Amino acid sequence: MNTELTFLLSLSCVLPLVVYLFTSQRADRRYLPLIFVFLFAFLVETSVYLNMKYFHVKGGMYWMYTFGLLVWPGFYLRFFRYMDVIRSRKSAEIIFVSFLVLIFCNWFFLYKKEGFFNFFRMGIAYASIILFFYVNLFSRQILSENRDLLRSPLFYIGLAGVSFHAFYIFTGTITLLKLSDGGFMNAVQDIMKWVNAISYLIFAIGILWIPQTKTSIKSS
Repeated sequence: MNTELTFLLSLSCVLPLVVYLFTSQRADRRYLPLIFVFLFAFLVETSVYLNMKYFHVKGGMYWMYTFGLLVWPGFYLRFFRYMDVIRSRKSAEIIFVSFLVLIFCNWFFLYKKEGFFNFFRMGIAYASIILFFYVNLFSRQILSENRDLLRSPLFYIGLAGVSFHAFYIFTGTITLLKLSDGGFMNAVQDIMKWVNAISYLIFAIGILWIPQTKTSIKSS
């Protein structure tokens, strides 16, 4: 898959942002941390593309994606707190600080030996944490009896979040194994890009169904 198509697919993270622009005047503000996740994803993907295309800063892709890993968990954990998936602020803070320590240790001890592959270990850890909470969020929507799932923003958001992060863990693990079959590796990476684009489309549908007030939504 060429660079331009890869970039266009990565820009699918802008879809939820565009939808939110049309619903922001009435949208429940508890969803705002999730919107910031998409915003920073857009900034990171754009920066990576510009660096590859024009600036060619050595290690730029690694540091830009690592920056994303430093930012995204904070917004995600706040979002999950607002949705009552995480019950206490202290729990969210412990998870966030522990993850930052893991990132630092991974970079300090292994980056010089592994180079860019070092990122995937951090990415898998991040995706595993977020996937755990997304599974919780999604399962609660499925098990809820008093809910029209097709009109539930959390149903779509949970579905997209589970799909996105589960497939990332799969592709990241394969990448860390450094399989010798380059064709298979490239095919998996291409599939991941399409899965990501479809997931962002589902996220956008979920954003479209965000209710107007806090009292109009129940997360459990």
